Amino acid sequence: GAVFTGPKTSPTFVARIDPGDNSFGGDGDIRYANARLIAAAPELLAALADMLERVEDHEQYCNEDAAVVATAREAIAKATGGEA
Repeated sequence: GAVFTGPKTSPTFVARIDPGDNSFGGDGDIRYANARLIAAAPELLAALADMLERVEDHEQYCNEDAAVVATAREAIAKATGGEA
């Protein structure tokens, strides 16, 4: 099978998944789940960045929120190759 991302009118190819190919280990279900996650990654990253910006726009957030904000910054840095 193949995994695409983007609008249905102009999809972008992400990966080809062969559930019978065990050369990379795991089973077909895991490979399909990973492929779906990879396909969703750009939208997930954009949504997290937008949410982080909205939270940071509010100067008052509690200590519990500070830990979540730090985790979000680290995840964005990891995904973009930048610094947290």
